[in-house]
Amino acid sequence: MKPKNRKQAIEYDTAVAFLHLYNQALKTSYEIIELSDIPDVICKDRLTNEELYLEITLHEDRKGEIPFLLGQTKEKPKNRASVRLTGQNEDESLPALVEAVTKKLLKDYGRQVALVVRHMSSRSWDQDVEQIKRLLGLQNNPFDRGIWVLTSDLKIIRLD
Repeated sequence: MKPKNRKQAIEYDTAVAFLHLYNQALKTSYEIIELSDIPDVICKDRLTNEELYLEITLHEDRKGEIPFLLGQTKEKPKNRASVRLTGQNEDESLPALVEAVTKKLLKDYGRQVALVVRHMSSRSWDQDVEQIKRLLGLQNNPFDRGIWVLTSDLKIIRLD
């Protein structure tokens, strides 16, 4: 299977990295069987034949970071000014992450679906997980296989 365009190539690379970590963490053996549109990646467990669908979205800390990292522009993004969020100095990336996930929560992708947010920066989310969960609310989470962040240092963090 060969990605048709740059977007699919990024989704494929994201899925490969995510599945490697997901399989290690959950003792599964999912592999990609097809690239699709909605959801983006169809996977199957080699041992159980159980399917897993991945909806992938990208998140950038700085406006223009995704096109730069994807090679679509040569202009390196500038740092954003800090803003105040819940009494702490935070950059705008936390609200932007919440907004990106919230948009995906409005759609129903079916069963056996995980949302994978590819985080395109060096920021660590480890200390912010509980705050992100509070901001998301997650009363209506259509992603029965979880909401995950794939960090740039290749860790996965579950947000639900």
